[in-house]
Amino acid sequence: MTSMSDFIPTGMNHSDFFIGCEFMTGSGKWRCTDIGTRVIVAVCLDDHPDDPSWYNGPPYAVSEHCFDEYDQQGCTPFPPPGPAKIAARSDADFDTRNPLFLQG
Repeated sequence: MTSMSDFIPTGMNHSDFFIGCEFMTGSGKWRCTDIGTRVIVAVCLDDHPDDPSWYNGPPYAVSEHCFDEYDQQGCTPFPPPGPAKIAARSDADFDTRNPLFLQG
């Protein structure tokens, strides 16, 4: 994808989200911060791209937004589905609902 005008949402279901996953919408890149019974809560990662400390939390220095089941249909996983790459993280960062979670 070279620009937001190239973005075509693939849609996501509630079960596709996990805390820490990143996804795209027509308005930019987001990170999931909480999962409710029917909504997803996320922060927009485009607000302060030069300073990732804004996204440390909770609590977060940027506003969290709710995505209901209709909004989730306009989301696309980021990076798009393909070969899995897992960044080095501490054990506390892993969520067992994450499909990339590896038990070792």
